[in-house]
Order: sequence, then C-alpha cells, then structure tokens
Amino acid sequence: MREEGVAKPQSLFQHGVDCKRMDAHTEKTAIWLNERYRAVDESGVYLAHQPIYGFRSGPTEEGILRRYVITYQIMRALAHLQMESLLDVGCSEGFKTHLAAEFFGIPMRGCDLSEEACRRAHEIFKVTADVVDIHEMPYADGEFDVLLCSETLEHATDFKKALSELMRVARRTVVISVPHEPEELVERNRAIDEPHAHFHSFDEHSFDFLREAGHQVFVQKILSPIVRIGSYLVDAHQIKSTSRRAGWMIALYNAIMPLLNLIFGERAATAVLHLDEYFSRHASSYEAIIVTVMKDGSVFRTIEKPHISAREILRSHVPLHYLKGQDKPR
Repeated sequence: MREEGVAKPQSLFQHGVDCKRMDAHTEKTAIWLNERYRAVDESGVYLAHQPIYGFRSGPTEEGILRRYVITYQIMRALAHLQMESLLDVGCSEGFKTHLAAEFFGIPMRGCDLSEEACRRAHEIFKVTADVVDIHEMPYADGEFDVLLCSETLEHATDFKKALSELMRVARRTVVISVPHEPEELVERNRAIDEPHAHFHSFDEHSFDFLREAGHQVFVQKILSPIVRIGSYLVDAHQIKSTSRRAGWMIALYNAIMPLLNLIFGERAATAVLHLDEYFSRHASSYEAIIVTVMKDGSVFRTIEKPHISAREILRSHVPLHYLKGQDKPR
C-alpha cells in the first residue's frame, strides 16, 4: 500500500462528533453503527460490511456482488476526474478509500459517523478516518478536490443539509451513490424511526436542482433488476431471514449453495459486473444511481485513467481481521 493517507495513531480521530449538536435520530444511528462495526462471527473474525476479504472469502454481509457493482462503477467514475485529494464520506471500514488510494495514488482520507467504523478503517487499511456527522462536517471550504459519498445520504436526517456540506467541502467534484427505492418504504422507516434506515427516496431526477445552481450533473443508473437473480446465484452466500413467506425459497437456496459455488466463479462474477452496466444503461429499471456533481467541469476527462478492472476489484482482499483484544483461534 502507498503511504498516502496512512494514519498516525494519534491522528485517527482528529475531528470528533459534537453529540450535543447531533439530532436524536443521528445519535441513535451512531450507537447502532458502533455496535454493528464491533460484530464478529462465531470464530471471532470481524463481520465485514464491504467485501474486504475478497470474493466469497471471509464473513461478509449478504449482497456481495451488489456491493461490487457499486464499487466498480464508483472507481470508474473517479477515473474520469483530475484530482489531487479525496475524502470518502461514510467510509465504513475503508474498502473504497483503500481502492481509490491504490488506483489513483493521491492522498485519501475517510470519515464516518461511527467511531468503530473509523477504527476498523485504520486497523485494516491504515486509513486516516475522522468521526464526523455529515450534517456539520469540520472541514474547511474546498478542503478536498473530490468528495465520495457512497450509500450514505439515504441515511441522513436532513438530506439537503448533508448535500450542502458535501458541496461546501468539495473544491471540484462530489461523487454520490444512493439506492432507488419506493417512497412507501422510506415513509415506513421514518414512521418507526428505525436507526440507520433509509430516510429518503431517490431517482435519476433527485439532483436536478443542482443544475439550476450552475453545476454539471451526470447520473448513471446501476443495479439492474434484470441481473438481480444472476447476482444472487453467483453470490452463493448463506442467507439468513425471519420471513416465513420466503422461508422455503431461502432454505432451498442455502441447500444448493455449495453447488452454486462450484458452477459460478470469478469469471461469472466479472460477467455480472459488466452485464449490470449494459442493462442499467439500456433498460429503464434500476435500483441505484451514481451521481457526479461538478463544480469545475474542466476536471472531467473522457478517457478513463487508469483503466479500472472489474477482476482487479474482485481480487482485492485483506487477511481475516480480528478485533484488537481478541485472540486468534489456535
């Protein structure tokens, strides 16, 4: 790994969250996230949110290929930008921050609402990570060339305020990924005030108002429903569910999972990433979007530099991670 963005232990939490100024829902979400980023499996290995252990390796949340699709397309979007610094907002355990540092060789920094997520990013990838509330970030105006904010805005209590902060801190460009979901779902989440739930519904026109403010906005649809079944088959990942309605289907899927592992490998996973791009571009349906907002259009380049390989992303991995203070099994 390059030395850019490597944290010194004393600088890990240079910026902290002021809980007195945090709204009640964000505070509940911070508590929920800290518990989640302390999660381990039965053998004591950290349960990853992002596919940090590689394709089908190590304990990782469900939907691995969908996360790979998002990561792959984000890295390709970044490859079209001229930049000298990047802040990954909502960096989780630092997988995308690490990949961006590897691909682009520039200083990277991460931040997250969860102190435990920042700890994992530092322990696993040596990423400098600050504990930050997206609604009020402690960075200077235009401090970073590019801000990446992946799968985070949908959780924000105040989407417009959070986006305003992203635009303030970015000198040139903001790259965002958010899910595209029914409004009824987010209304239910708001009604029960579930921590870390999706509080906003986005579509390909949700960021049009930024064009009126004079910014260039590019929207790319991703996660085509046409490829969804193929994604689950290639994932071949144990599914846990309490739903009685789908119980028999999940039981069947889990039973044939070893066979799926034999049939579908890395080539199939790479094909899914490319097929998702094709169908998302040519079909009307989609389940997420990547939005590139440019304050300075001159930073965009038509040629992807460097070329981002889907296979290289699938092969990126770290050793199984045990939380500090836990002993590895003998």
